[in-house]
Amino acid sequence: MSVAHIEQLERRAEFASITVQERLAAALGVAPGVLFEIDTSLSAGEAAKLAGVSVPTLLQAIESGELRPLEPHARPSSADGLPAMMGAFEAAQLAGVCRRTIHDAIRKGRLPATRAQDGSWQIEAEAAVTFANSKRKIARHRIPVDEVERWAAAYWSRRASAHVQLRCDHCGRRFNAFRSRPGGAHSYCSQACYLAVRRAPLIARAGGCGSPTCRDPACTLDPGSCHRPGCDEAAHVAGFTAARHRWVLGYPTLYCSQRCAVLARNKGLPWAKALAAFKQAEGLIDVKEAGRRLNRAPAVVMGHARRLGVGRKVNGFGRTGSWLFSSDDMERIEAYLATNAMSQKHEDPFFHARWCKGRFGSTRAYGKRAAEIAATRGKKVGRPPLPPAKVERILELHGRGKSQRQITLLVKVSRDQVRRIVDPARQSGAKPPRSTL
Repeated sequence: MSVAHIEQLERRAEFASITVQERLAAALGVAPGVLFEIDTSLSAGEAAKLAGVSVPTLLQAIESGELRPLEPHARPSSADGLPAMMGAFEAAQLAGVCRRTIHDAIRKGRLPATRAQDGSWQIEAEAAVTFANSKRKIARHRIPVDEVERWAAAYWSRRASAHVQLRCDHCGRRFNAFRSRPGGAHSYCSQACYLAVRRAPLIARAGGCGSPTCRDPACTLDPGSCHRPGCDEAAHVAGFTAARHRWVLGYPTLYCSQRCAVLARNKGLPWAKALAAFKQAEGLIDVKEAGRRLNRAPAVVMGHARRLGVGRKVNGFGRTGSWLFSSDDMERIEAYLATNAMSQKHEDPFFHARWCKGRFGSTRAYGKRAAEIAATRGKKVGRPPLPPAKVERILELHGRGKSQRQITLLVKVSRDQVRRIVDPARQSGAKPPRSTL
């Protein structure tokens, strides 16, 4: 019986050193007093199971010094006074395995060894130490059973003395706690009671529509509707409680989406109407509209405007101000784009699509400018139309009562092509072909 087998018997036995010794003595047929003394120890997981606590709690006790584990066994080394050569039995004892494991390692080439004249294996000390260190698994913590029982008794005694009985401030139910309540603090028996207390004042201050987010007591909107004028959608229902925003779990908020919230906020700002009136009176447009006219991004329009010194930044409208452009400014930018080499390349659909793919890693520009790319090749976007002869043949067979599947087999075309001709109403945007009959 190897040392590894004895350790396995220790781990599998009930957590009592006397029981382990008695079982080993009965298995070996000797008296328990004659049997060598076994220092029964447990791993951290086994000790936690015996003490009835979690593994993190046990490890915290070890780190704080309340629970004293055994010193870990040092790994074998060649400086331990080992002989230069040893047999398979000595190598098995060094590695903590059985002799068969040593023989298997020698046969598979993992442990170099030589045969002696008497047939036994001879293994060098360095090779045996290297193999032993690869096989021996040093546990992080090994704790004696007596030490675990002592610590568990002290731990649960301390926990029992820390029990106090409190009354929930919401439902009034009595409950036990492990820590005493500090002066002036509230006690709740569950998280549900705590959240109910937090939500109660928000629900009490709800508006006339029933939404806690609404601050108008005289609100006449239907419960759960969006508060933006002209929007008939249902308001977004809060998925959590946030006292700062007056959101309550399960209750509707003010708006149905973020877009409606932004539109309602901007519409009510004092400078929104003034900015719209100023733009209309002066005949100016903002950078977004300028980008749509020039087919450029707003950031690109701003770069050209700074380079040419055009545009006006009007302060007083919002926190960041607004850039506005007149018709003369747009003409100067368009003239610059017409003479700029890079802007002329932008009009090339191939160059623009390749640039977008290299810059953003997306092929979306190929789809947007597919018609222009096809036109440069003398083609059209989409599947080419059928020859007039096949169209006439399909209409003739359809008039004779043939099914679409039969027409597909006779004319050698796809069923979708047949459907587009005989039933154009089912195709979105498709027009019936002109018949020459």
